[in-house]
Amino acid sequence: FVLYPTDETIILENTVLNIEWEASDNIELDSIHLFYLNNPVEGYTSIITLPASDSSFQYVVPNGITDSAVIKLVAVDIYGNDSFIETGYFTVTDNTPPYISINQLEPIYSINQTVDIHWTVSDNDTIDTIELFYLIDTTLIEINSLEGELSLYEWVVPNLISEQVRIVISVTDASNLVMIDTSNVFSIIDLTPPSIELLTPATNLITKEYDSLYVSWIGNDNIALDSVFIYYSLSPDSFFSLLSSSSADYTESVIMVPSGVSNQSLIKIDISDESGNFSSDTSNFFTVLDNTPPDLNFTYPLS
Repeated sequence: FVLYPTDETIILENTVLNIEWEASDNIELDSIHLFYLNNPVEGYTSIITLPASDSSFQYVVPNGITDSAVIKLVAVDIYGNDSFIETGYFTVTDNTPPYISINQLEPIYSINQTVDIHWTVSDNDTIDTIELFYLIDTTLIEINSLEGELSLYEWVVPNLISEQVRIVISVTDASNLVMIDTSNVFSIIDLTPPSIELLTPATNLITKEYDSLYVSWIGNDNIALDSVFIYYSLSPDSFFSLLSSSSADYTESVIMVPSGVSNQSLIKIDISDESGNFSSDTSNFFTVLDNTPPDLNFTYPLS
């Protein structure tokens, strides 16, 4: 008869089951044959044939969750007579972690871009949770936690710049077994232009040639501003001339109004961020009055 396992045995897949038995014969035993049943539909699988002197065997239980596992022992004597005995049903529990594989991602994404993250997931039991992260160097940041066997997530790229970003997915099954996969490396770049609002000069401003003109603005960027460029034009049809440039740390400047009389003068400001993105804003028309004295020369009498 079989000493172990019993109908109260619970064992994990892929772990060692110590099968123990006692067998006897009125003359002499020849051999012991061991069989394993995981699923009654599939039938018994032969484990091993042992000499009659053996009374135990260490068997690695294969994959397959079941509450109907059976060990069968067949004893054969030296004359070929045989008899068998089966254990009661015992339980094999999940010891196989889920499978997860992230699909290949593009090498470059931009801030605020929507990215479809695809993956393949499976388990011999039930998927409990799927946790998504992004990894920057050694910093792991959670994206979201999902339930069930989903295979797609729409991720909005965060507001950062890096050349070393990965997606990490951790999958947990109903037995609390975990498997993790990490994507290929990709970069996040900034294609978002900065914002700029020109505050002064104000509408209907009247000034003179060569006078000082106060220019002020408000600039913002999702990452960091870099430079500001101030241009001047006598009219909408005229070329904008660069008057000054400075670090974007400044939000005001005083320039000298160039020569030229106009009632449609314009100031334009260009602002750039550290990724080379540009934005511009242009003032409303303002008036520049004559401030150039006449040029006088005597023609007679000559000195």
